Amino acid sequence: MSVAEILHYTYDDYCQWEGEWELIEGIPVSMAPAPVKIHQQLAGGIFMLLNQSMKDNCSACEVLYEVDWKINEETILRPDIVLAYEDEGKSYLTKAPKIM
Repeated sequence: MSVAEILHYTYDDYCQWEGEWELIEGIPVSMAPAPVKIHQQLAGGIFMLLNQSMKDNCSACEVLYEVDWKINEETILRPDIVLAYEDEGKSYLTKAPKIM
């Protein structure tokens, strides 16, 4: 039995953890420390531009910053910026954004 088989976690486990994590195929992955200033400046600018564009062009779209994306019970990712389209998830995204 491998370590990966022993340390297999799900979304319920993930919800109990402190700190910043992603869960990839049941394996916990610690997220890097806070990004450097240039990363934050660029991500903030991209967020603002996308957000303004979506307000004017897509009422069903949401631009979100560092929100959990629950792909399945064993994979939860947290992208820096994501464009969501009609996602019914409450505290996390539940599906991949549509490419239009």
